[in-house]
Amino acid sequence: MGRRISAQFVLTGVSLPLNRGVVETNDKGLITAVIDTGGKLEESRNLEFYNGIILPGLLCPCRRLPEPSPENPQEKILQELDEWFFRNGFVAARLILPSPEMPLPTSHYGIKYLAEKISVPLHSSMVHSGDPFLKQKEEKEMKLFKPGIPGAECGPPKTITEIFFRLQCGQPGRNLPELLPFFGIHPAKSMGYDKILGSIEKGKTPGLNLIEPVNLAELRLLKESRIRRLV
Repeated sequence: MGRRISAQFVLTGVSLPLNRGVVETNDKGLITAVIDTGGKLEESRNLEFYNGIILPGLLCPCRRLPEPSPENPQEKILQELDEWFFRNGFVAARLILPSPEMPLPTSHYGIKYLAEKISVPLHSSMVHSGDPFLKQKEEKEMKLFKPGIPGAECGPPKTITEIFFRLQCGQPGRNLPELLPFFGIHPAKSMGYDKILGSIEKGKTPGLNLIEPVNLAELRLLKESRIRRLV
């Protein structure tokens, strides 16, 4: 059975935020319609409404895996990685493997993995996207980003919402709609998944995430913001 899902804002990743937009999916998660209500949402019996922000399933541009050790064996690394990506709303990731012998994870959650042969820091793939703002801030970004998952002086972030929150703090003026493409349509294109993932568009199966609570006036995350999968 299909679903009709709405929230205070829907971030498609390729258009302006939809105020109380509606996303319709079939029972396999295929998006059958994206409706811009103009903020005038009509109640209906089968409509799911959330007091937060809906965004597509996320893609990790590049993440380096640690070297296996007796204390941290390969099986544990791959399992914990797969679980982290699932909990944080990811649907695909490009990974830098510590050795050619290490296999890509076999996801229990349908997450797509690609192997990256050359180390490409996350900030570099953002700069190469042609965003002049990020080009001007490259030196500052070097302090904010680590390969794949941004870090900060207070230690590595534990969730994707913490990553987004730190990026907001490090880049004043940037909100979630501006940061989303770097975890959405940009890596989807570079991985070759943009026909099915990376944005909320009719005919795609990107997955849907919900983030709440949020600063709805500015579309910025709060320190207590959390993400969960809807589709």
